[in-house]
Amino acid sequence: MTASLFMFLAKGVATNNAKFREGARHALMLFGSGSNTVAARSAAISGAEGKGWRFVEVSREKVLDSGPSAIADPTLRTAAEDAVREGHAIVVYADELPLDG
Repeated sequence: MTASLFMFLAKGVATNNAKFREGARHALMLFGSGSNTVAARSAAISGAEGKGWRFVEVSREKVLDSGPSAIADPTLRTAAEDAVREGHAIVVYADELPLDG
């Protein structure tokens, strides 16, 4: 079965391995490849956890039927291309999120 590419808008809390201030909350754009949404979400969240993020919460998801080439933003496109090759990728938005947001 062919894997599909998905993108997930999420939030997560940085650990000391995340290259951001430990305990800070950030918006994350996750990409995952899988046979369905559940498998791709699992790959994306596991990938983020492996990069030092915990309490990852997905708020939106979308299948990318057209693949990475349809993504205009070069940073997001590169991450999507990485996810096609490696099964997952992450883009971290630099600004910290408020604790109540």
